[in-house]
Amino acid sequence: VYFNGYFHFNGSNEEKECNIELPGRDVCNYNEPVSGDTWQCLKPQKMPCHSLVYHSMGGYRTVTNSLEDSLL
Repeated sequence: VYFNGYFHFNGSNEEKECNIELPGRDVCNYNEPVSGDTWQCLKPQKMPCHSLVYHSMGGYRTVTNSLEDSLL
């Protein structure tokens, strides 16, 4: 599962991938005040991290190969 973060700043928009952890990448870090969870979004190219306005589910990624799928 991955998520999309939506950034708005000075009339511009960017959409970046977000998740619990995005290792080895330039990211913005966020805290969820209700649950206490932390999560990350890829840093927008031309916007500050605080320009995140909302996020949503992006979709699912296949993490198994065809042999593994046949064994499930």
